[in-house]
Amino acid sequence: MRCASSSARDGAAIASTSSFSTRRVRERERRQGAQRCARTRTGGARRDRGRRAGGNPARRDQPPWHLAHGAAADRARGRPRRGTRGDERTPAPVRARLPGGTEWSRAEQERATASRVTRKNPYAGADARTRAAKARGYPARSVFKLEEIDRRLSLLRPGQRVLDLGAAPGSWSLYASQRVGPTGRVLAVDLQEIRQTFPDTVRVLQGDALDLTNEALAELAPYDVVLSDMAPNTSGNKVRDQARSAELFRRALAVAEALGRPGSSFVGKLFMSDEFQDVRAALARAYERVQVIRPEGTRAQSSELFLVGLRLRMRSAQ
Repeated sequence: MRCASSSARDGAAIASTSSFSTRRVRERERRQGAQRCARTRTGGARRDRGRRAGGNPARRDQPPWHLAHGAAADRARGRPRRGTRGDERTPAPVRARLPGGTEWSRAEQERATASRVTRKNPYAGADARTRAAKARGYPARSVFKLEEIDRRLSLLRPGQRVLDLGAAPGSWSLYASQRVGPTGRVLAVDLQEIRQTFPDTVRVLQGDALDLTNEALAELAPYDVVLSDMAPNTSGNKVRDQARSAELFRRALAVAEALGRPGSSFVGKLFMSDEFQDVRAALARAYERVQVIRPEGTRAQSSELFLVGLRLRMRSAQ
């Protein structure tokens, strides 16, 4: 607190100052005050001009942490960048450029990604092998599985008789007919209608391929090769589907034993399961040699494989 004597001394000092110096001090203070007022009034306008020019001026009305981390935090949280046109902020369009100059908008990218991620059927859509099969005149990509097995084991030869169990949609029967040639014969059997066009050496039969009482099934018997690409209609229950696959394999094996000539071959599809060893043992009892093959064309998410029996043993007399 200033005392009275000190106030008196200050007043005397000011009074002793020349009038010229006093006017200069007051004029300087007045100019400085006017400049501060001008900066306050024009600060917002300068910031707006900076936004329109695409600048990013420091904002005095926000704390330093926002200036240092605000934009980075927004990007880390996945917020879209915002365009700045005047005071109106709108999301900036984001586009991806593909080879050839084609552009996809963000919405198009999200729709494409969603269709891939949410697709419940992993077998939907045509992959490279499906397109290649169509280009060669086959209705399904499964032809490449049989082609690989045949290439590795030399199953199919001219003049043979082939029984194809569960033949729809017809790729295996068509391939077999091409391999056995005009002197061979193929019987394609399936519960579903087979619409594939075949040469005259192929006979199509719609019916139960596993019904041994069906006289038509033995029309071309005995067979040199019996094929079975049969699989159960999947239920979503893995254990149940595997058990049904093993049962289909056993029944197809029974047909091959009953209608195959001695020394013939059998190819059957099986879903890998705990029953694999039992199924393989049954195949080994009927055939001299057993091969287990997982073709390259098998999809990664599939548990299927193929068991091949070579040289059917002679059936003992009853």
